[in-house]
Amino acid sequence: PDDVVAPVGTAPRAPRDAGDASGSQPGVVVEPTLTHELSKELQLYFDRVTATVRGGGVGPEAPVLRAALESLQTDNGIHQLVPYFVRFAQEEVATSLKNLPRLTAVIAAVRALVSNPHVHVELYLHQLMPSVVTCLVAKKLGGEPSDLDDHCLLRERAAETMALVCAKFGEQYPTIQPRITRTLVKALLDQTKPLATRYGAVVGLAALGPRVTRLLILPHLRQVLETLEPMLAEGEEESKTDSKTDAAKSEEKARRRRRDARRVHDALKRAVGACLHAALAVPSAEANAASEPERRAARKSKNAASAASGSVGPRSSAPGAGSVAGWKIGKAPGTLRVDVAGAETEIAIGDAVLSDTSEDPKAVAAKVAAAAALLGDCVVPYAAVPEAAGAFI
Repeated sequence: PDDVVAPVGTAPRAPRDAGDASGSQPGVVVEPTLTHELSKELQLYFDRVTATVRGGGVGPEAPVLRAALESLQTDNGIHQLVPYFVRFAQEEVATSLKNLPRLTAVIAAVRALVSNPHVHVELYLHQLMPSVVTCLVAKKLGGEPSDLDDHCLLRERAAETMALVCAKFGEQYPTIQPRITRTLVKALLDQTKPLATRYGAVVGLAALGPRVTRLLILPHLRQVLETLEPMLAEGEEESKTDSKTDAAKSEEKARRRRRDARRVHDALKRAVGACLHAALAVPSAEANAASEPERRAARKSKNAASAASGSVGPRSSAPGAGSVAGWKIGKAPGTLRVDVAGAETEIAIGDAVLSDTSEDPKAVAAKVAAAAALLGDCVVPYAAVPEAAGAFI
């Protein structure tokens, strides 16, 4: 309307008439297109950084890429370039799924931008996160045979970047992590998805922490393992029945499936191992750390009393840095025996235990221990005490 005054600092808006060549309806207000002008320095900076990222930091360009990533992570004068970098990441991921070095550099650039405290990348998360998730659960990454091993590293880097985004902006945008986890759980449980996609789903969920693993992976662990076990065991029977001309191809396909299934299985072991560490070792270590001042004061007073009486008692050795209250896990057919700090319980290994959502520490410990028993191996890298190395019997 004619009596509406435009705010100070804005350009007046003029309605178009019905006879306008554009064909707009009478009274329709058309917003002018805003041009975002960048200085020549920013344009040169953007062109140089994007060219370096496209190169993937291969060979002599590796130091240049490191310098560019460090600048993206710390520079406080690039906030105007954030939407351009976001669009660049979208385009490169969409068109370069066969170029692993470039995708790895793009994910590293995204992580650097997210880590920069001087830019407001949270305004563009809805455009940025689909690209990160694509690098996590894409059906195929890389085009060369040598890329079959490197794609796992790219998926792990994407998982770390996704976890950083959720940790940094999860409180401000509480729906971002649930939306991502729904996508990852769906990819994990879909048996039509390739093993590479399911590997990305496992490492993505595990990167979000032990609680996410416990709530979203463990209830489906038996189902996932049932699909992996035939792939881990296949190969010998098929190679015997195939003709000689197809035997080599069949054996190679079976070998790749076994390798990919083993990777998924190992990723599950790492995730469950982190849960086991968080559920059993960390509370015990925290309890020891909390009581250490009292024990130190008791030893000091005892030594002082011994010195005053002139008698020297036996010196008690302080516990080692990695020692905590002992816990052991034993497995029998259909039964799990868990000994946490002297409290021993027997649990029937079944879906009921894995589906338990209780936050009670004993229930959590039993659930995670049952998951570890299902995997059939002891998670030695996360063992808190020497006894855990031979925990599964």
